[in-house]
Amino acid sequence: MIREPTVSVLLPVYNDSKFLEDAINSILHQSYENFEIVIVSEPSDDGTRSIIESYDDHRVRGIHNESRIGLNRSLNKGLDACRGQFVARMDADDLAAERRLSKQVQFLSSHPDIGIVGSFCDKINDNGNICGIYRVPKSDTAIRWCALTKNPFAHPAVMMRTSVLDEHDLRYQESKQQFAVEDYDLWIRALQYTKGWNIPEPLVKFRSTNDGVSARHKRRQRRNGDQVAYRAITNELPDFEISEQETHNLRRFLFGSLDPEIDPTAVLKIYFKLYNCFENKYAGGPGIQEAQQIACLSASEASVKSKNVRTFAHAVNNCLKLRKSFPIDFLSYTSALLKYRYGSRIRNQLI
Repeated sequence: MIREPTVSVLLPVYNDSKFLEDAINSILHQSYENFEIVIVSEPSDDGTRSIIESYDDHRVRGIHNESRIGLNRSLNKGLDACRGQFVARMDADDLAAERRLSKQVQFLSSHPDIGIVGSFCDKINDNGNICGIYRVPKSDTAIRWCALTKNPFAHPAVMMRTSVLDEHDLRYQESKQQFAVEDYDLWIRALQYTKGWNIPEPLVKFRSTNDGVSARHKRRQRRNGDQVAYRAITNELPDFEISEQETHNLRRFLFGSLDPEIDPTAVLKIYFKLYNCFENKYAGGPGIQEAQQIACLSASEASVKSKNVRTFAHAVNNCLKLRKSFPIDFLSYTSALLKYRYGSRIRNQLI
């Protein structure tokens, strides 16, 4: 007798034959055994379907679209087919650590108030060699802070409670405005009903290549992300006054691509006003110190990218006002940035 799976691994594919077998095998070799893999396949011409059908394993379920319906509709089709108590996302060119499912199931089982759990990720190249690490905020409070300006989760490393998705009718939006930000948009809506968390260790290896959606459609992704961020801010902090253009400028400043005609110091002031409003809401709560540190590091990094001494001085001064003492890693990091970019020019502008 085949029991119902605890975890459904949702894997959308389209012309993904190059790495698909490795991705599937990394799930089949998990230390946790009670799962299914729901593979939603778009019509492909590279043998993707043949790879799926080659698996003689009841845990591998292939759903083949008769015509192209797009990623978001495929994801929703997969969600409707998932039978597990939890849904884990996975992409066709990524690899799951052997204990990924085990650790995330254990975490959600022992934290009933958490509805979304992700993790750090190792970044790998086409050859599978690790070339970096992708860190995300750990606590729910820090996740909510980061979500105001960027995606706080790594999509292929996320596991979600099916009950939260179904009870609140949460699915991926299928409009063009959610292209390449479908996950960011889903998290913003889900966090209205549940809490999030990221396990601070790499449980997934994801490929960082020039062929990915983020690389090929960066401009469109950021434009759509601006709309999600604006909704995130107005939902989380309804009394905070900010325009869509100011949200756009804020995100460009943080990403290091602010229009040179825009004063970066003026944008930075909006950033700290936003943070102060956020801290007033969550003051004294768990995770606020992590949110503080992320805010200060993000402001410092963005200020360095702006190549504006006055902006960097403003960032450091505001960080010092926020916290009377900093972890040594922040002080060392800031000192290194100062020395690297500005040398002695910054000294007279600091408090």
